Amino acid sequence: MKSKCLSSPWMKPTRCCLIMLVCLMNACSNDSSPTGISDAESLEKLARSGDSAAQNQWGFNLFNGYGVAKNPEEGLHWIQKAADQNFAKAQYNLALFHQDGKGVELDLFKAFEFMLKAGRKGLPEAEAALGFMYERGQGIKSDITEALYWYLQAATYGGPCRKSVNHFKANILPQREGQYLYGDRDSQYMLGRIY
Repeated sequence: MKSKCLSSPWMKPTRCCLIMLVCLMNACSNDSSPTGISDAESLEKLARSGDSAAQNQWGFNLFNGYGVAKNPEEGLHWIQKAADQNFAKAQYNLALFHQDGKGVELDLFKAFEFMLKAGRKGLPEAEAALGFMYERGQGIKSDITEALYWYLQAATYGGPCRKSVNHFKANILPQREGQYLYGDRDSQYMLGRIY
């Protein structure tokens, strides 16, 4: 089946790459509670006891109003507590908040710093995001070598991230192989981004 994303004349290859990156990050993320606790009262109690995973989840729930009254300031406080304990998912969440200016001042440099901390701990979605940040020069000087390193780190986990990369290579790249080989500038750019 031919990909509509890549064959549409109005869709630029960079947009497709961004969409695929978002899909990759979504495939890598785990939406379930890392603590296994869905009860708000128990989660809060565990967070107050110092459990960093519970602090992050409790903060995220407060920030977004998931199962509790929405309180973004208090939510950020708890996520920051978890990040201060070097909990990678909390550092990743703070990076996203700073990247989007969600609940905090937009600051791409802080976003990069938090993302780097999470990526160095092996969080696949942070590694994929670091690849994108290095590629686009968001919060850091553009560095294609570093971008490729982080993209490959994210793809080496063998789980959903690896499956997403394999699906991309198997189902999307072959359809444009002729263009890669025979000079289509946009296709060569995409191929260079993948390898």
